[in-house]
Amino acid sequence: MEELQNLEYLSLVSKICTELDNHLGINDKDLAEFIINVAQSSDSYDTFRKKLAEIDAGFPDSFSSNLYRIVQKMLPTPSKKTTLENNSETNSDQSRILTDVALRKAICPILCKPNDPSVRVS
Repeated sequence: MEELQNLEYLSLVSKICTELDNHLGINDKDLAEFIINVAQSSDSYDTFRKKLAEIDAGFPDSFSSNLYRIVQKMLPTPSKKTTLENNSETNSDQSRILTDVALRKAICPILCKPNDPSVRVS
């Protein structure tokens, strides 16, 4: 799963590079990674905007809010599924199956209901 997270991070860097190129004409991977780092360390958009103002970035508010939104949406985080898989590796195969079923029930509870033939429409 670590490889997938690395791929998601590279996709985020590429997206930020594209946005920088489209708006400012700058296509710099290091700048994109710096912006991602600043967005990661910020608790809110206001904090992110203030940090950009401290370093004299000079980005318009609409552009900086777009960058912050992209980072927040695309930033890879360890998923619950990864955590469940890591925990289930130490258990037996039977408990792994039960964990997978519990995960499926949590994701789609409507699909876990038994069939009701009275609901069918001809």
